Amino acid sequence: MTESGPRRHRQSRLISPRRLSDLRQRRKTPAFAPALQALERSARTSLAVSMEPPEQPAGFYHDYFCPDHALELSFDPATPDRHRCSEDGRVFSGEPYDSAWRWFVNNRLSTAAFELSLVWCIDGDEACRRRAASILTGYAGRYPHYPDSLDGSGRDRPFGRGRATFQSLDEAVWLIPLIRAYDLIGDSMRPADRRLVEVDLIRPAAEHLVGEKYHRLHNIECWHNTAIGAAGLCLSDRNLIRIAIDEDFGFRHQLAEGVRDDGLWWEGSTSYHFYALTALMTMAQMWEGAEHDALWRSERLKRMFSAPVDLVMGSDLRLPATNDCWFFTSLLGDVCHGVPMGVSFYEVALGWYGDPSFAWVLKHSYSRRQHARTSLEALLYGVELPSDSMLARDPAPRVFASSGLALLRSDEPLQSQTSVLLKYGPHGGSHGHPDKLSISINAGGVPLSPDLGTPGYGIDLNQTWYRQTISHNTVIVDGRSQPAACGELVAFEGRESAGGGDRSPHDGIGHGVGGNGKAKGGFAHADARVQWAEKPYAGASMRRVVLGVDDGYFVDYFEVDCGRDRQIDWICRFPDAGSPGRRPRDWTAIELEGEGYEHVAEAVVTEADSLRLQWRLPSSALTLFLPCEGVDSRIIRGVVPANPATESSDILIRRRRAEATVFLSVFHPWVGKPTLLGVRPHADLPPGLWGLWVDTVAGRDLWLIGRADRQEDLAAAHGGSADRIFTYLL
Repeated sequence: MTESGPRRHRQSRLISPRRLSDLRQRRKTPAFAPALQALERSARTSLAVSMEPPEQPAGFYHDYFCPDHALELSFDPATPDRHRCSEDGRVFSGEPYDSAWRWFVNNRLSTAAFELSLVWCIDGDEACRRRAASILTGYAGRYPHYPDSLDGSGRDRPFGRGRATFQSLDEAVWLIPLIRAYDLIGDSMRPADRRLVEVDLIRPAAEHLVGEKYHRLHNIECWHNTAIGAAGLCLSDRNLIRIAIDEDFGFRHQLAEGVRDDGLWWEGSTSYHFYALTALMTMAQMWEGAEHDALWRSERLKRMFSAPVDLVMGSDLRLPATNDCWFFTSLLGDVCHGVPMGVSFYEVALGWYGDPSFAWVLKHSYSRRQHARTSLEALLYGVELPSDSMLARDPAPRVFASSGLALLRSDEPLQSQTSVLLKYGPHGGSHGHPDKLSISINAGGVPLSPDLGTPGYGIDLNQTWYRQTISHNTVIVDGRSQPAACGELVAFEGRESAGGGDRSPHDGIGHGVGGNGKAKGGFAHADARVQWAEKPYAGASMRRVVLGVDDGYFVDYFEVDCGRDRQIDWICRFPDAGSPGRRPRDWTAIELEGEGYEHVAEAVVTEADSLRLQWRLPSSALTLFLPCEGVDSRIIRGVVPANPATESSDILIRRRRAEATVFLSVFHPWVGKPTLLGVRPHADLPPGLWGLWVDTVAGRDLWLIGRADRQEDLAAAHGGSADRIFTYLL
């Protein structure tokens, strides 16, 4: 890159003077040299690749997926009509793939324009400035001629139409970096080119987005607002600024009402959380220079950065893929498609707020050799990271009350921790999944039975499998997916120790006592319930209680009451190719029917009073004890798609025909050697009470579960043969 320095131009309206000054100073700072080099490498790549604004609008990104493997196709800028699947090499051509290919062109060109403009601001590289200017004028020349009713395939566009793009969301995402690029280099361009960009690109695109606003709480509306606000700032248009910031469903409204009190975005997906946060964060970044109205100072915005840190499950800081969510979402990698990497968010957050938990995320990332401090956000916002002694501790158990998530954790470091997430809350709108009372399980710091999230929306498998109840670890009635509903938390206790985790208003419902009758303190538990008024689940109710995670196992109590005789299926997925352990010999083939059941391959069934099954992962294993099946229970196993669909999972279905039933299970995740030796039911309890004897290498535990009005019956069942007795009152 040359060293001549950029031409003098007006002060940027979209990047604060402090950030630009820091950017230029850090080019001389060794700690930020990798980030500058990464920016310059990206700029050189953009200069070397011959891509121009396309003549036709782009199609739908979610169409750029292999329909067989649910994998994103390989984008090659040199092959607009050939799109290869990385799994089997199959090449797709024609629509909708050719139009979706242009989505990538738009995304890369707009990002390149902004990065090239930044490099020019840092060191005056004229080639970067010229290339950025050519992208801007190229789109300005194309934009008036793009149609506004059909995409490139001739297909009607959805509500929220784009012009250069398939939908208004894509239009906003594409427009923002173009405006930021123009903000940096506009005064270096010829007057005629400036007029062309402002009159034929920025203003008409912003006005188009104003006409396509959703006027509701939505991640897409956040992007609409940010693009309109960027145009308003760049063009000094107060009306556009008012629409973006202060109107109903503008920035302030989305932040106040779209972010729940626990800090998570209302749609219930960690990917959409970060997708909305990207737009909100970008708006706040552009307003940094307005000290009298610094949007970043919002406590609610800060909470959007904090909540995902408390939600991580596992040593790779993976986030649960609840609702429509990319399965790969992790604070150490990608958190969503088309947004910065996870650490980039926490460079900005640490620069703004100085919270030790944000430094904890960055230290986790940069301590791994594959992660270097190379993001643009590090270059703009990076601060010196504190010593390890100043960092926050690993996240504690927590209830995200307004989002309806209860997260139990064993009292171990993340890399060896068992964690269970119970999902019970609001549906999440159009991105919600029908999976009330589902659980996601991590063992030994890695996913054991995670939520699968979703792949691209354009493939049939997304609707017929990933968005059906059967792909989640919960209960299904009559083979029909659950209607939308909102459950409630009954009780939560995070850890055995008195100070460990959040305490619910229902403390004391679960307690443990020793075999001699002396109190031993509480145990971890999460208890939630849901009921439906809507068909086909009208009159049905469910309650799930997860008990204990700190002794190498946990008990899962799942109560179902349908009000009449119905088929009830308890579902759980496990790692592929699991060892069957003491699997009975009389498993027979079975045909399954129901919503999503067509994806269960190799289905076999057996009947058993009790069952013990085992699955292995590379570094851990799981033994599942089903001690109380009885003659009314059929056990079904099969193979189902994982995510991506090129991989598979085992599925276990416990099927009963009943008006009401209770499923009892004991999950034992372990590393090295198992510490749980056996589980059997308590044989002497009257109906309506449940008890389990659990033998471990440390001794014998007795778990007793029943209604509060049956305490005398439970007390009579204690006896003196257990080393520990745990009682849970429903």
